[in-house]
Amino acid sequence: MKSMEQHGRPLASYSGVGNVRFVDNETITHAKGYFEAAQFPSGRLMVSFVSTEPLRLSPSVSEGPLEDGLFFSGDDVDGRSIESEEDVFFPRLSWLFAPMYRHPSELNFYPRRLIIKSRGVFEAGYSRVRFLISNFLWHDLQGPVPELIKFTTREFSVTVEPVVDYPEVAKRLAAEKGVEPSAYVTIETKGGGLLPMDRFTDFADSVIYLFRLVSGNRVNWYHGDVLDGSTGKILDGVYNYAETASYSNTVRLSPLRAGYQSGVPKVDLMRLAEAFLGAGDTVIDRSTLRSLIDHFTNSCDDGSYLEARGLMASSLTELLAAKYADLNGFSEVVPEHEFEQELFPMLASAVGEAQLSKQFRDHVLSYLKGAFRRSFRSRLRRMVADLELPLEDPELGRIVDTRNSLVHRGTFPSIIEDGGWLSDYRLLTWTNFSILCRLVGYQGQLPWRQEGRRWEV
Repeated sequence: MKSMEQHGRPLASYSGVGNVRFVDNETITHAKGYFEAAQFPSGRLMVSFVSTEPLRLSPSVSEGPLEDGLFFSGDDVDGRSIESEEDVFFPRLSWLFAPMYRHPSELNFYPRRLIIKSRGVFEAGYSRVRFLISNFLWHDLQGPVPELIKFTTREFSVTVEPVVDYPEVAKRLAAEKGVEPSAYVTIETKGGGLLPMDRFTDFADSVIYLFRLVSGNRVNWYHGDVLDGSTGKILDGVYNYAETASYSNTVRLSPLRAGYQSGVPKVDLMRLAEAFLGAGDTVIDRSTLRSLIDHFTNSCDDGSYLEARGLMASSLTELLAAKYADLNGFSEVVPEHEFEQELFPMLASAVGEAQLSKQFRDHVLSYLKGAFRRSFRSRLRRMVADLELPLEDPELGRIVDTRNSLVHRGTFPSIIEDGGWLSDYRLLTWTNFSILCRLVGYQGQLPWRQEGRRWEV
C-alpha cells in the first residue's frame, strides 16, 4: 500500500482480508476490508487497513490518538490467521479520507505484536522457535563466517547463528551505524516438550537483554518463526515492534573458539547466560535490571556527543551505587529522621551565627539538608568492594572526579589531546558493565580493561 512505501523494503509482509474493531467506552464499531502487514529493518511493525465501507467513528476516536481500544484480525492469502495482541497497541492512529466521504477509508497503525497461526497446526504448542535479531555482531573473526554460539538453561537450548549474508551486514553496520538483522536465535525446549508461544517470547526478551549487555547495542528481535521442516515455509509466528538504535562498537563481543586458551581475562558468556537467564536470585530485581541495561546501551551510543555519553555513563554509575546502597542498608550515615530532629537544627544554628551573607548561609543550608546521606564516593567504594571489582582507590577517585566534572563543568577532567576523554569514558563504561554483570549474579572473571582501549567480552 502507498502509505508503506516511505518505510522501504520490508523484512516480511502479509496481505489479505480482515476487520478492525474500535471500543470507545460502551460503543463498539466494526469495519471490514483488506490489509497489508509488514515489518521493516528499523523494527517498525505496521498494519495498513483499507475499509470497504465508510468508517463512522465517534469524535473521541476521530479527533485524537488511541491509547487502547483498537483491535485487528484477518486472514492472509495463504489462509493463516493474523491478529494483534489486544492489550498492547501503540497509541497512534492515522487515516486517509475517501474522496466522496468525510470518513476515513485507510487506517495505518502500529501494533506491539502480531500473531500468525496456521489453522489446525501446532494446537498443542511448540518445541522450537527461530527468532531474527538486530545489530548483534561477532568480532575478531578467523574466517568469513563466525562460529555458532550455544548455551543452555534449565528449560531451553539456545543457538545463535549469523544470517546468510552476515559478512556484508557486518561491514555495513560498522561503516554506516544503522540497524539491520544480523543473526538468528533458535530456542528449543529440552526433551522436545511443547510450550505456548508466549513462553518463547518471554524467554527471547530475556536473551535480548543478555545480548544488549554484552554488546552495548539496543539488540532486539523482529519476529519468531515456526517453520515447516520440509519446505522451510513459516507456519506460525509472532512479530514484534522492535525498539532499536543505531549500531555502536563501544563494546566488542568476541566469543572464543572451543578450547581456546588466553591469558587475557574475558567474560565467560556461558556462565553469564546461566546467571542472567536462570531461575536464581539476582541482586536487583530483573525488571529494574532491564531498565539499567537500556541505560547502559544508551551510554554506549558512539554516534552521540562524547560528553553526553560520559554524562549518561557517570549517571548510570551513580544510579547503580545508589540502588545498591539502598538495597543493602548503607545509603545513610545516620537515619534521616534522627538527622532532621537532632543534628540539622544544631548545624543550622551554627551556620546562622556565622558572619556570612544571607545568600551564602541559605546556600550552605541547602547542602546540609542532605548531609545524612553517604557520598557517591563512599557508596561506590563499598559496592566495588562487595562485588569484588578490580578497582583501586586511584581509579575510584578518577571515576568520582569524572562524574563531578561532567555534572558541574560539562566536560571531562583530563586533557583531550592525550586521549584522556576517551580513556575516562571507557573507564566509566567498563565499570558499569562489570557492576551489571555482578548484579545479575555472574561470579566469573571480568574482561581485561586496557588503559585507553576498547575492552572486549
